[in-house]
This record gives sequence, structure tokens and C-alpha cells, in this order.
Amino acid sequence: MKKDNPYQRKLKTPNFFMIQTPPDIWNHIYGLSSSIGLIITVIVIVYNYINPSENKDYNYILTILAMLLASVLLMFLISVIYYSNRLKKSSEIPANYSFFKEQYEKQDIIINQICECSHIITHYYRNLDFLFQNIIDADPTKVSEEDLVGAINKFDYFLINITTNLQAYFSQITDDNCSITIKLLNFNREPNDTDTLVRTYFRDPVNFKKRRDADNSCSPCHVEDNTAFSIIMNPNFQNIYFSEDNLPDLYDNHQYRNPNPDWHKYYHSTLVVPISIITSLDNRNVLGFLSVDNFKGGLATNSNKEYLFFVADLLYLAFSRFNSIINLAQTKNIKNEKLDRYTNWN
Repeated sequence: MKKDNPYQRKLKTPNFFMIQTPPDIWNHIYGLSSSIGLIITVIVIVYNYINPSENKDYNYILTILAMLLASVLLMFLISVIYYSNRLKKSSEIPANYSFFKEQYEKQDIIINQICECSHIITHYYRNLDFLFQNIIDADPTKVSEEDLVGAINKFDYFLINITTNLQAYFSQITDDNCSITIKLLNFNREPNDTDTLVRTYFRDPVNFKKRRDADNSCSPCHVEDNTAFSIIMNPNFQNIYFSEDNLPDLYDNHQYRNPNPDWHKYYHSTLVVPISIITSLDNRNVLGFLSVDNFKGGLATNSNKEYLFFVADLLYLAFSRFNSIINLAQTKNIKNEKLDRYTNWN
């Protein structure tokens, strides 16, 4: 039975704010003057009513006038309250418009970024797949060492473009420098092996240098040493992912593990999806993981998860074809640095 992922955080609803436009001071002056004049008039009428004169017609007129003024004052107060509320709502319109206009422009930028990033990724994947397919379909005896070395170098170039564009995209939408990582599982593991090793295979060029030492010190590591990988590989969570915008909070509550003791110096938020395919109802072939992390967060959203899964699916196909190229290169005893980096786990 499929279980919910306890490490998945939902996107929080943003707090809306409104900026009221400053009121016109002359409207307050006019209103205050009218109010003072009306109050003075009422006071005079009341005073003359309490101290009646000898002229009865005059007192009668004052009484009628007082009633009229009282009615006018009541209507004035009601009008002030009513139109004050209307003006308050009207003053919020520019703020609401500016807010939604800003949100619309931001979403438009994100949509353009998604389209551009997707186009670039699929463009390079198409070219890579075309190259690999021609080699795989060809007679192995007619495939030269130059062809295979060129294909291996092309795959490395493909990963550079994939990770670079993903890094730029996620950095744009989160307003923080993000790091993209491709991690692979050891190739010769048993299907039910719970002691599977995982290693960092590729990083985006922007963060490669500052993360290289950390990768060398704790890669490869056991899947169970990292909460993200152990959750994804747990058979109780089929086709699952890991997302968290506040890893230090999870760590303080003993809900997060990481083989790198200095992980918090590099990121506080992460999103990890498997590079995998479901082969049957209860089986899944996992090649590795695609992850993005940063400090500020904003990664644990459904749209980010879906987009990372989209790229991970393409990577699964690319790595599957690349394995065929590697196997063919090994049968020809080709020596290549990138080939060794892919096959060597020491």
C-alpha cells in the first residue's frame, strides 16, 4: 500500500499586503470645517431654545430648524461613514493592482524560464539520443574508437548543459544560488540490497569547485546514511521524492541524516527525485538521484518537483543509452578519463 511521504512539505499560502494611498488633506479640511459649522449652528439653536425669546414664531422656527439640522447632521455622519469605507476600498485598488501585476510579471518570467530551459534540455537530449542511436544500431565492428570517445565526450557536454540550465532556472525562481547534483547508485547491486552505495557523479559547473572537497570526503556513501536517499529507496514509498525547505529543523528533531558533517554550510533546503523507471507494480529500477539545494528555500513545491521529475526521466533514458556506449567501449578496451570516472567506484 502506498504511503504518504512524511518529509514532503506543502507550499504555504503567501501573505498578501495592501498599501493605502495617502488621503487628500483638503478633503479633511472641508469636512472638518463643515462639521464645526454644523456643531456651532446646533449649539446656537439649542441655546436659544433653552433661553426662549418673547417671539413665539421665532421659537417655533428655531425648533423646526433644530430638527432639520439634526436630520442633516445624522445624514452627514452616515454619509461620512459610508464614503469613508468606499474611499478606503478604492484606495486599496492601486496596491492590489500593483501586487497582482507584479505577481503576473513574475509568473510570466518563470513560465518563460521553464519554456527556455525545457527547450534547451530537450534540444541537447535529442542530439545526444540521435548520436547514440546511430552508434548502437551500427555494426559494432564498424564503430571506431574515435566514434565512441566522441560519444562519451558528447554525453559529458550534455550533462554540463543540463545542470547549467537547471542551476540558472532554480536560482532565478528561488532568488538564491542553487546547486544541481547528479548522484549514481553502484551498478552491480542486488535488487533487494539495502546496503547500496551512492556517489556524486556530476555537479553543475557553478558549484563544482566549492563542493568538490565535500564530495571527495563522503562519496561514495551508503544510501541509508542520507535521509533523502533512504526515503526514496524505501520499498514502502513507491516512486517517491524528498523535499524540505528547513533541513536544520529536521536535523534538530533527529529526522535528517547526512554523511557530510558540514552539510549545513552548503545548503538548508533541498529537493531530490530519483532517476528511475517503474518496471512493474512492485519493482522500480533506480539509477541514481537528481537534486537541487540552496539556503533560502522555495524548493519544496509541487511545480518544482514535477519539473525535476521531467528532467530526471530524460536523464534515465540518456544514462540507459550511455551504458550501451560504455559497454561497447569496454569491449574494445578503450581507455578514457570520462569512461573511467563513470565506471570506477574507488
